[in-house]
Amino acid sequence: KVCTELDNHLGINDKDLAEFVISLAQKNPSIDEFKTVLAKNGADFTDSLVSNLLRLIQTMRPPAKASSSKASHAVAKSKSEKDKLKELFPALCRPDNPNTRSMLDENDVKVAADAMKELELFMPSVSGTEPSSSKHR
Repeated sequence: KVCTELDNHLGINDKDLAEFVISLAQKNPSIDEFKTVLAKNGADFTDSLVSNLLRLIQTMRPPAKASSSKASHAVAKSKSEKDKLKELFPALCRPDNPNTRSMLDENDVKVAADAMKELELFMPSVSGTEPSSSKHR
């Protein structure tokens, strides 16, 4: 993508130049630093090209990985399988709310039961054959 940007703006399609620009952008994350370092290396880019390149490089760059220090390994080992699952699925770790069952009134229960009966009529095991809309109507 950096090669494409350089080709579109400057007509230069060089992978080595693109890799050099990427390394400069990674070492100089702010626009001002990036623009200054490009100018020091003889690149006379427009402000829009500099900002586009920096934004593109920062967007495409993979996120930083966690450090592999002994402390992080100790913390990871001390976490149990249950704690890992709690982090992955926090909504499933909430306790049951008994008030949820009492939120429905009698009319809601009747409507739900009627809907289930209608749906069950379409099941082949209840009707004995394939469901046909004319048979049930």
